[in-house]
Amino acid sequence: MIDNPSILLIFTGAGPRSVNVKKWLDLFANSEVQISIMFRNITQQEKQNLKKHYPHLNFIFFKTINELKNLSLIKRYQYIREISCTIDQLKVDVIHLHGAFYNYMVYPLFFLKTRPVLIYNVWGSDFNLKFKKKLKNTFILKALIKKSDLVLTNWFQLALEIKEHFPSLKEKIKTIPWGVSDELFNPPNQEYIRRLKREFGIADDEYVLLYTRGLVQNSNHDKLLKSISLIPENLKFKLIIHNTKSKSVIAQNLKKYVQKKGLDRKVIFSEHYLSDSQMQALYHMADLVFSLTTKEQFSQVIVEAILADCHLILHQNPAYHFLKEVFRFNIELVDVFKPAQLAQRIEYFIQNRFRPQYQYEKMVIDRLFRFSAKRNEFLKLYRDLIAEKMGKEN
Repeated sequence: MIDNPSILLIFTGAGPRSVNVKKWLDLFANSEVQISIMFRNITQQEKQNLKKHYPHLNFIFFKTINELKNLSLIKRYQYIREISCTIDQLKVDVIHLHGAFYNYMVYPLFFLKTRPVLIYNVWGSDFNLKFKKKLKNTFILKALIKKSDLVLTNWFQLALEIKEHFPSLKEKIKTIPWGVSDELFNPPNQEYIRRLKREFGIADDEYVLLYTRGLVQNSNHDKLLKSISLIPENLKFKLIIHNTKSKSVIAQNLKKYVQKKGLDRKVIFSEHYLSDSQMQALYHMADLVFSLTTKEQFSQVIVEAILADCHLILHQNPAYHFLKEVFRFNIELVDVFKPAQLAQRIEYFIQNRFRPQYQYEKMVIDRLFRFSAKRNEFLKLYRDLIAEKMGKEN
């Protein structure tokens, strides 16, 4: 048994400022195990900030797609082999791969000379979107799942879907629900709430709707805005769409739609970075929170909204059906592709202003979704997999 294994975490999608990545950095910031992290390349200032906040972690930065495009195919291949050598030199015991959003970051794993345990943590959009879109992606994900010693999901429904596609590999598919930082269980900063209300121009009698999902097609922001356009103008409310990718094509199209429909006074685009404490204040300022993704695992948005006593309207995807039917959470399911239905439910909550009763949900969240409590679970998982692999090789 290896007491202090060496672990490499690879994040192929989000960067260090992502809430889903930051909680992993915090989880192992002062760990007795050796932790290396691989991200896509970031600015020098961001690198300095990382090393300042996480001095005990070792960071590796992979060229971005734009940087790779400047290289010939031969040089790209050489670069991938260089990264493989870098990983080999680390002599890690476990590679925990998070997502396969950026294929170039996956390729080095197929050239390793060492034989670390490989855990592939499937994120929802890996499997539900990318896997079924392009033949190349399908091939890579199939090869990755077969190469992995363990396939992890963050929610039970996605594990069932993967098992349906890979029935012969179902024994190595496991679910460990993630969670949120302990900070969200504490009372919010009231000054942050007052400051955000002033900044957004929210009146005391205005009902606050909040959508914080990523600006991607899967999030269905356009469907939400269509529903908002159907709500009577005399109702007092504001919709805050929070996302920092203000220059994306989707963001620009959403803003054009808001102007076209005359929704400027109803819809606010929040585009600057908010700290964890400020995000907590944003949720506590809201009355109704949405998660309208077509494909999903389990979103932190749900936990954040419940801990802030916000009503929840979710798209009726399989993951959220599982949450309602198996966990019995008090959530509202709608069909996001029926704007009139969604508008009707939003209008109901605006007109009938009351706070939900979440005693049961908060108890479940406290027991299952504190991410800090997952540290020992993951360390035990790493050690068990290392021991199992060593046993097979001996």
